[in-house]
Amino acid sequence: MIALIDCNNFYASCERVFNPALVNKLIVVLSNNDGCVIARSNEAKALGIPMGAAYFEYEAFMKANGVEIFSCNFPLYGDMSWRVMRTLEQFSPNIEIYSIDEAFLQPSVALCEGGLITLENYGEKMRSTVFRHTGIPISVGIAPTKTLAKVANKIAKKDKEHNGVFVLQKENEINKILNNFDINDIWGIGRRLTKKLNAYGIYTALQLKNMSDPWIKKNLSITGLRTVWELRGIPCLELEDIPTTSKSIMTSRSFKHPLTEKSDLQEAVATFASISAEKLREEKLTAFAVNVFITTGHFAKKHYGASNTMSLSMSSNYSADIISSALLALDKMYKKSYGYKQAGVMLVGLQAEEKTQFTLFADQKKHEKQKKLAHSIDLVNDRWGREAIFFAAVGKNKKWVTKPLRHSPRYTTNWKELPVAKANYM
Repeated sequence: MIALIDCNNFYASCERVFNPALVNKLIVVLSNNDGCVIARSNEAKALGIPMGAAYFEYEAFMKANGVEIFSCNFPLYGDMSWRVMRTLEQFSPNIEIYSIDEAFLQPSVALCEGGLITLENYGEKMRSTVFRHTGIPISVGIAPTKTLAKVANKIAKKDKEHNGVFVLQKENEINKILNNFDINDIWGIGRRLTKKLNAYGIYTALQLKNMSDPWIKKNLSITGLRTVWELRGIPCLELEDIPTTSKSIMTSRSFKHPLTEKSDLQEAVATFASISAEKLREEKLTAFAVNVFITTGHFAKKHYGASNTMSLSMSSNYSADIISSALLALDKMYKKSYGYKQAGVMLVGLQAEEKTQFTLFADQKKHEKQKKLAHSIDLVNDRWGREAIFFAAVGKNKKWVTKPLRHSPRYTTNWKELPVAKANYM
């Protein structure tokens, strides 16, 4: 059996943990630069605020309905996610962190199959423990496969009668659920495939499950066949204890106001390059090339967009190498008299750090010093916050960064923003 644990309305729940006055209130969380809605509480969903809605279009509507509006607070969300995942590790040694708010795990054989507790009790214990340790509500779906666990989790979250935990195990129960489960809600079946299947008269998960293997393979490929087998209770997707190695790493941003000064654009590109290099080192990878893109945006009066790729002399994850190559790529395509609305850095040609091959004239001693320096910088920044130590090219003032206006405190990662309890003495 596989359990899928999903944090309920995660970003909104994080905001509520340290501000109980927000419980049962309408909450939306906005993207970088407060551009659009990226998360909503159940109350905000019921009000009809869509995911991805442009804030400027819904601002008056939200204020008129008393919606609590927050800028995204990723340091807080990331730390709360870490706390949830560490708590879940108490329940099973086999856990796959799927996203910031989701994880698959294999229920403990000793507890469940040994008959000490039921799977329902197991899920309820996880739910209560995570809430007690972190204040984050979760939903638990348990089933024979990952795809069915996703189905079970949707039911656990949607139907209040299950109290956040739903186990899908017996064949007749599975068929009953799948008969009322829209194919658009199946993990791995997107809008395009839904439209295609609907054209063949297939609308429910049970209808899809009952189609023949040759037909599925012909119309949905081998990936679709795996999904159907998973619906039949045949595991095709194993737990991944080790995350899949990235094929590329991208850091980009849309700017609230177009950048007209080259120096601002250089700072932005250097910042994205530095962040991408950090991600490389986190995954113990190196890159062979750096791709940079800039664009004015499609709706600009004067439109211009370009990208450029610079190869490194040898694969690297050292920030200075990545930054210098990114700035060189920018120089080759930058044009004056344009207002740039977006820029990004993508690292490609990734490979495991231990597979790095030195060129004939490479200075291996210098490489080892750079490696140690980068490790030391990462340790300091992990403890004291990103850019406690940074390269000069990244800049300090960052005029191009629009500071979010509705940022909640970073309660768990910044000493100056710790919650303060006050007591009145008689």
